[in-house]
Amino acid sequence: MSTRVSVVVNPRAGSGSAGRQLPALRRGLDELGLRYEILETHKRGHATTLAARAIEGGCELLGVMG
Repeated sequence: MSTRVSVVVNPRAGSGSAGRQLPALRRGLDELGLRYEILETHKRGHATTLAARAIEGGCELLGVMG
């Protein structure tokens, strides 16, 4: 069984650069064979909520981007 990974992303960060990097992030995670979810923020403070939910849902590795 592979590690459950959650990545919280602010796609608007860096003038949208973080959002443009999402396809490369997905490809890399796919190549590693990881089970993952990408959680995109929609408002201020949303990253904290998404991270907490991911951990409560069994996330084993949490990444943050943007």
